[in-house]
Amino acid sequence: GHILDGTVKGVWSHIPNYLQKRGILDNAVGHWYIPMTCSIGGLIMGILSIKLKPSFVVADFVRALSGSDADMSIFPTKLMPALSNLLLLSLVTSTFGFSVGPEAPMVCAGGLVGK
Repeated sequence: GHILDGTVKGVWSHIPNYLQKRGILDNAVGHWYIPMTCSIGGLIMGILSIKLKPSFVVADFVRALSGSDADMSIFPTKLMPALSNLLLLSLVTSTFGFSVGPEAPMVCAGGLVGK
């Protein structure tokens, strides 16, 4: 929670305030901050998605962790290594406004935390 709060405040509050104080983010450029930030977030999301190449997709997490036929035996060996990638992708998605990529990592991360 603290990491997400810090990244969201950094991207959507601290950086714009800093740029505004420096005169970089004035009225002529200011209206481009949101589209540029979302585009940068989408680029980061795309690069991370390609580089991390998840061995498990969200459907695998859901199948393994929910329902009456949940198979927790594969969690430590197959799903746990993919969990850090999933949480990183959901952090990027959340930080940049949920509009930068698939929401599936966030949904899955929320489901895992809520379980």
